[in-house]
Amino acid sequence: MRMPVMEFEGYTLYESLAIAIYLDESLQGPALQPKDTKERASMFKWISALSHYYFHDIVLSLIEDNEALRNRPADFDEYFSTLDTALKETAHLACDKLTLADLFAAPIIAFIDQADGGTNAINKFPALRKWTHKVCSRKSFVQASN
Repeated sequence: MRMPVMEFEGYTLYESLAIAIYLDESLQGPALQPKDTKERASMFKWISALSHYYFHDIVLSLIEDNEALRNRPADFDEYFSTLDTALKETAHLACDKLTLADLFAAPIIAFIDQADGGTNAINKFPALRKWTHKVCSRKSFVQASN
């Protein structure tokens, strides 16, 4: 069986994005996927970039070398600058409301923020720092993180 896995009412599903979409569309609460086609495409663009580049290039680097951000901050600045530029234009990654893209980004950025040198790296990008504080201090994120 692959991870993560969700079993719900006899239905088994794996892969984070599939699980997130299923839960968003099946459960009550505010929609986490924009209805607007461009905003929805932007959400999927960010989820893809976060999964393929940010996670692999930054998180896995930090798992191998926790001091990578402190020792080689310039190696990661382009990633943070890209996020910062996007967050200067909208309140959240894909649009002005919270989407699945933000929820995919939050644990990655929180992990980076806690790494040696991570806070200093993120602090160089004010829009990213503001977004990090806003999303990672949400009650639901704090509860899920503990």
